[in-house]
Parts: sequence; structure tokens; C-alpha cells
Amino acid sequence: MTLEISFTPADAYPLVAKRCITELRKMQTNAELNEADPTAIWKHLF
Repeated sequence: MTLEISFTPADAYPLVAKRCITELRKMQTNAELNEADPTAIWKHLF
């Protein structure tokens, strides 16, 4: 794969952080909709 632009990790980090936050918010919303403990959704990440 060839990229038309170059980038550094500092450029990619904000995009990765935004994606992680989005996914964590989805997980929290799903837990709330399923009447589950929102903190229980983090256990599988450890």
C-alpha cells in the first residue's frame, strides 16, 4: 500500500484517541440500554 501523504505518530494519535473515545461511549451506552453496570464493560479490557 502506498500513501500519498506522509504522517507522524503525533498526527495519528488524535485520530486514534477520538476513535477509542467513540468506541468507549458506545460500550457505555449499550451497557446502560441493557441495564448493566457501566463499569462492568471495562473488565474485558484488562
